[in-house]
Amino acid sequence: MLGLNVKSVIEFLLNFNEPVVRLKTYLRLLDHDYDTSEVKKLTANLKKESPLISSLFSYLPKDETSKISHVYTKW
Repeated sequence: MLGLNVKSVIEFLLNFNEPVVRLKTYLRLLDHDYDTSEVKKLTANLKKESPLISSLFSYLPKDETSKISHVYTKW
């Protein structure tokens, strides 16, 4: 074995740069609910703080008056 224990892996994941990894660690590994303060903090600005999430939702309009472009528009 590599000498890693579960506690050190969870600590590593909770200190990870990507907020989605921290969120999933709380939800899946630590069995937190969406009502806990840690999870609420992470989900509040997830779209702004996470490069991964912001790139996934980049095709959405920035305001409600804009139309959503077709998913294959870039092709």
